[in-house]
Amino acid sequence: MTLSRFILCLLVFTSPAWATEPPQAELTHIEIITGEAKPEQVLPLVIALHGMGDRPEHFARIFQDLKTPARVILVQAPDPWHRGFSWFGGKRPRKPRSVYSGQVSSSADRVAKLTRHLAQKRPTRGKPIITGFSQGGMLSFVLATRHPNLFGLSVPLGGVLPSTFLPKTGRTYPTQVVALHGQVDTVMPLSRTQTRIKRMKRVGMSVEIEVFANVGHRIPLKMQHRLHQLITGFVEAL
Repeated sequence: MTLSRFILCLLVFTSPAWATEPPQAELTHIEIITGEAKPEQVLPLVIALHGMGDRPEHFARIFQDLKTPARVILVQAPDPWHRGFSWFGGKRPRKPRSVYSGQVSSSADRVAKLTRHLAQKRPTRGKPIITGFSQGGMLSFVLATRHPNLFGLSVPLGGVLPSTFLPKTGRTYPTQVVALHGQVDTVMPLSRTQTRIKRMKRVGMSVEIEVFANVGHRIPLKMQHRLHQLITGFVEAL
C-alpha cells in the first residue's frame, strides 16, 4: 500500500467525530483503521506515541503496511518542540530529577486516561497495546510499570525505562514487554536499556529485548515489520 493510498484510507475510514480528542480527554490524537477493517468493528486498540520533535501524522507511516485489523490511536505530545511536539523536557534536561520525573509521570498518566476513555467508548477487543519511539518508547516502558493492569502488550522502540519508574517488589506487572532497540543507538544507549530490563526481570516482569544490528536511533523497515509481527501475534492470541 502506498503512503498516499494509506492516508486516503485514513480519511475514508476514520469517523470525523473520532479524529480529535473528546471534550473530557486531555490529549489530541488521530485515529486510523488498519487491515481494511471498519471503524464500527470490534478491534484491538493500539496506542502509538511519537518521539521528541515528531508529530502523529508522520509517525503514522510505520503502520501503513500493518495487515492486522486494528484501531491505531496516534497521540500528540502536549508541548510544542521545534516543528513537532515533546512529551517532557530534553533528553538531558537541566532540571532536578523530581521535576523531570513529574513531567514523565504527567504524560504517562494523561496517556493512560485517554486509553481508558477510548477503550470504553470504542468497540475494543482485549487489552490495549502500547508502543512508541524514543520519548514514546520511554513512556511505553513507564506505562507498563506505572499502570501495570492497563495494557496487554508494550513494545518500546529505541526507549529506556527511567530509573525512577523501576518496578517494585511485592507488586504484579502483567503487561508483556518486548523492547526493540538498535545496536548502535547513541541517543538511548543499548547498554542502559539492557541494564534496566535486567532490573525489571528481577521482580518477575515478562520483558525481553530484541537488538537490531547496525541500527542507530531510528525505526528501519525490519523493526517496523517486527512491530507488526508482535501486534499480530498478540491479537491472534486473544
